[in-house]
Parts: sequence; C-alpha cells; structure tokens
Amino acid sequence: MNSQGALDLVREKREKNENLSLLEEIREAGEINPIIRENLIKTHLDLVNFVSQKYRGLNSSLFNQEDLKSYGTIGLIGAIDRFEINKIKNSSLKSFFALRIRGAISDYLRKQDNLSRSSRKRLKELQK
Repeated sequence: MNSQGALDLVREKREKNENLSLLEEIREAGEINPIIRENLIKTHLDLVNFVSQKYRGLNSSLFNQEDLKSYGTIGLIGAIDRFEINKIKNSSLKSFFALRIRGAISDYLRKQDNLSRSSRKRLKELQK
C-alpha cells in the first residue's frame, strides 16, 4: 500500500470515529443540539462536494456547479434535521446523508427541466 492509500485509510477511520461519537452524543441527549448540528454540517460538506461533482457532465446551461452545491447543502441540512437517531446504524450515516444530498440535487434538476420524462424519452427516440 502506498502512503496516499494509508493516509486515506487513517482519514476514513478518524471520520468514522468522529461520526460515531457525534451519534452517541445525539443519542444521549435525545435530540440534536445546535452545536452538534453545525458540527455535522461542517464535517459532511466534503460529501456535498463529492456528490455534486457527479453531475458535472450534464448540460450546464441549466445550472452551475455552485447551484448544485447549494441544493446539496440544503439536502444535507434536511437529512440532519430529519434523521431518526434510533433507526440509523452507525455505519450508514454517511450513506443516508449522500442519498438525501443526491435527492435534493435531483429535485432541483427536475425543476429546471421543462420537459417531462415521457417527452424527454420521445425526444431521444426522435434524435436516433
């Protein structure tokens, strides 16, 4: 294993431990206090950037990358506010957040598109 791979493993382990300790604090308090909420948002902004980068290849005349990051952040905040402490397993917190971020970005992109899915499908068939 190269040094970059080892650094990535250490970073992942540290991040997982931080998430576990945050979850434990939330479970003990029974709710998310503003400080923990802010900490969760800050620690998962990289996840917002990562998810929004997956949409780079789309038609950028409808949006820019900063719009995607903004809506992704809204999705992250919504996920933090809505997740149920007892239903989330420790290892799936990041996955849950990623799904909500992706969903918020997808909702935004759907609103920007004037065509319905069926119209878009017909258009693609006509272009063939």
